[in-house]
Amino acid sequence: MSDIPITVIGGGVIGCAIAYELSSDYKVLLIEKNQIPGENQSSRNSGVIHAGIYYEPDSLKARLCVEGNKLLYDFCEENGVPYSRTGKLIVATNTDEEKCLESLLDRANENGVPGVELVNSLEYEPNVSSNSALYVPTSGIVDPASLVNKLKELSTGANFLDKSKVVCINENKITLDSGETFETDLIINAAGLYAEDIAKLANPQRSYGLTAFRGEAAKFYTREDTKVSMNVYPVPRDVVGNGESFQTLGVHLTPTLDLEGELSQTVTLGPAYTGGVEREDYSHKANEQQFLDSVLPFFPNITLEDISLHQTGIQMKSSDHDFIIERDNNMINLIGIDSPGLTASLAIAKYVRKLI
Repeated sequence: MSDIPITVIGGGVIGCAIAYELSSDYKVLLIEKNQIPGENQSSRNSGVIHAGIYYEPDSLKARLCVEGNKLLYDFCEENGVPYSRTGKLIVATNTDEEKCLESLLDRANENGVPGVELVNSLEYEPNVSSNSALYVPTSGIVDPASLVNKLKELSTGANFLDKSKVVCINENKITLDSGETFETDLIINAAGLYAEDIAKLANPQRSYGLTAFRGEAAKFYTREDTKVSMNVYPVPRDVVGNGESFQTLGVHLTPTLDLEGELSQTVTLGPAYTGGVEREDYSHKANEQQFLDSVLPFFPNITLEDISLHQTGIQMKSSDHDFIIERDNNMINLIGIDSPGLTASLAIAKYVRKLI
C-alpha cells in the first residue's frame, strides 16, 4: 500500500461523513473493521434527527447538532436519502414535568433552535395524553443505513478498506491485523465504540472516562387509536452508569420509514438504557412490560400485546457529557460521539476539516 495523506479509522456515519467532506480535496483511506459500514452504533439506533434543544449552550453537542440538523436535511433532499421532517412533541404529565418543559424551551432559545413552542399535544397527536407539550418542528427521522451508504457512495476520492483492524499505531505508521503496514500524514480516529482503544494505540497515556450504555428498543404496529405521525418524547430522565448520572431522553415513540420513504405502520419504543455494560453486550434485558409502563402515562391506548422486542444498540458516553473532538499531534480523536452524533455527522465532518 502506498503512503496515504489522511487515514480515517471507522466506517460508521461519522467516518463516512468525514470521508465525504475531505475526499474531494485530499487522498483519503477509510479503514473499517466490520464488513458492513455502520454495523455498530450507526445502524443500531432509531434514526431520529435531533433539533438541539437538550444540550448545554455553546457545547459541541449543541452547536454541531443545530448546524448538522440543517445540513442533514439538505443532504437527504439533494441525494435521495429517505427522511421525514416529522417534528417532535415532548410531553409533560405532571407539574414537575411542566417545569422541565419550560426549562427546555429556554434551552432551545439559547441554542438557536427555531420554532419551538408550548402546545396542547392533542392538537398534534390525538392519541397522546399530556398536561402540556413542547413542539419541536425541526426534529425528524432518517434511514441511518441509507445515509451511511450514500455518504460512502459519494466519497468518490476515498478508498475504503473493510474487514481490516488497526492493531498498532507508531507515530505516523499504521499496522493492520493482516500484517500490512503503511505511513500516513494524518490519522482521524472515528472508531465509535472503540475510539478510546485507537487513541491509546497512539498515546497509551490517554484516558477519557467513557461509559458504555446499552439501549434496548421495542416496536408496535399502529391501530387507529395508537397511530402517531411524529416523534413523541417524555421529559429527559437520568440513568446511572459506573456510579455517575447521565441524562437520557427516556423511552419515546419514533415512527419508521417504509421502502418508499413514507411513514410506515411500525413505531419503535425506546431506548431503555442500562449503564456500565460491555461494549458487545447486545442482549435484551428489558421486557415488554417495562416498555409499556414507560409510555402508558402519555400513550394510554397501547397494550402489552401490541409490543414486541426490537433491536439493541450500544453508545459510549463521556463523563464530560459532550463530544470530545481534539487534535493529538498527527491524530484527530473523536471520542464519546453518542446521540446526537447521527444528526451532527455532517457538521462534525466540517469541524474536523478546520482542525486539519
